[in-house]
Amino acid sequence: AIAAWSRVEQRLYLARAPAGYRTLYWFRGAGMIAFSTRLRALLTLADVPRDLDDSAVANFLILNHGPPEQTLYRAIQRVPMGHLAILEPHRTSLSAHWTAPEPGSLRHRCDDDYVEHGREVLDKAVADALRTTNPPTLLLTGGLDSTAIAESAVRSRAPEKLLAVTRKPQSMPHEGNGRYFDETTRVAALAARLPGLDWHSVGDEDDGSDELDARRFFLEAGAPSRAPNNVAWFFPVYRFMHQRGSQVSIGGEQGNTYFSD
Repeated sequence: AIAAWSRVEQRLYLARAPAGYRTLYWFRGAGMIAFSTRLRALLTLADVPRDLDDSAVANFLILNHGPPEQTLYRAIQRVPMGHLAILEPHRTSLSAHWTAPEPGSLRHRCDDDYVEHGREVLDKAVADALRTTNPPTLLLTGGLDSTAIAESAVRSRAPEKLLAVTRKPQSMPHEGNGRYFDETTRVAALAARLPGLDWHSVGDEDDGSDELDARRFFLEAGAPSRAPNNVAWFFPVYRFMHQRGSQVSIGGEQGNTYFSD
């Protein structure tokens, strides 16, 4: 997410990346504009009304994402992913600065050409994500997405090793019928084949803290959170990264679907 102010044009530019992993909220009131990557920050301002948007609350309860610019609060707007909001003294505009290619618009002569083109796009995206001031960390699972990223990242970082982490649960539900929860066995096989990985597994911690407190997640986000334990699952990984001087993680998202299809 980015915010830029043009003194000459008297314009505030607010934009989000296409993937949309960093949120960006804004409020416009009498004589003021406030924006933040966290909803909670805006709610600390006395001039920001906290009136709920009934339609947004209804959408949230039935798992309908609704308009992408909508939040639970009537006065607060969200910049949709891949969009640019321009706020001027008497006007606000919103437009997309990136859209996905039209399905079926790419044409190659044979299947091998599609594979090669896909590898080039993946390598470019991974190389861009690895441009960090601190050592990046690969969040590695046994799926198709992060393993494909691992192959590409190792080539990009060679001969330097790439720090990789897999979350290992200490207690797991019953496995079977093709279901598994501990992915370290599969990742260990990949790490053995890719010597460019500095791979570690990180287990559960018992430090006495209550990181699954739903109230805490509500206060942090400024809105109800679904499945907060999914977020807390990565907390031990983030602490491990901090110990190794890493502040940026890279991983896959829905890659099993993309690469399988």
